[in-house]
Amino acid sequence: IANKIIATVYDISPIVDKANRYNTKGTFAVPTYGKDGTAEITMAYQDEFTELVSNAGKFGSVNLGSYLAGALALVSKSLVNNSDIDVVAKVVQLMAEAIARFLEHEALVGTTGKATGLKDLTNGHTTNSTTAITSDDLLRLKNKVKAAFRKGSFYVFHQDVITEIEALKDANERYIFNGQAEGPFAGTVFGYPVYASDNLPAAIAANTRLGYFGNPIALGIRLAPEIEVEVLRERFADQHAIGVTGW
Repeated sequence: IANKIIATVYDISPIVDKANRYNTKGTFAVPTYGKDGTAEITMAYQDEFTELVSNAGKFGSVNLGSYLAGALALVSKSLVNNSDIDVVAKVVQLMAEAIARFLEHEALVGTTGKATGLKDLTNGHTTNSTTAITSDDLLRLKNKVKAAFRKGSFYVFHQDVITEIEALKDANERYIFNGQAEGPFAGTVFGYPVYASDNLPAAIAANTRLGYFGNPIALGIRLAPEIEVEVLRERFADQHAIGVTGW
């Protein structure tokens, strides 16, 4: 069951599927590199017999810690006794949806004191209006990501916001949204897929982070190598049900 749950989770959420996943135990340090004040590795013309000036950026790390999360699904014994119903598939579906919603929420939004998510990102675009989103906003958001890193990128918004995007037209009254897309995506804008997530705000309002554009591979998620699944037959016997927990 555990293997089927993982496979279904990745199918449900492209955020989790395409993120840079580290399947390892304990705290995991991801190496990082960036500017150290004004110093970074630079290239310049040089005269013979003249010493090179040393420049070195700052090497550091981001620690991916360990947190425990759990989900519980109850299965009716009447379902178990009904040979016409694939009970295992039902349990996998319920558990997978709970895990998918949780992991996607933590990846996009995060929880204070737990997973960071994307809430601390500062490289964004602010709309001119607090009640509407325009095609120019989507274009400027896309261009906040350098072209070299756009491969595999897509937009992520709530379905209600995507509905507003679908209604956008160009100067010739043609819709800019292309509804032809494969997999979990709703369509494309400026050639990039658009994914709907219930974990993001549904209403356009002031001081609201509506969504994201980028490649989730830039997001690091550490998952324990194994998912623990346990069947609880006695605890819910008085409810004529069987419990299944996933940790």
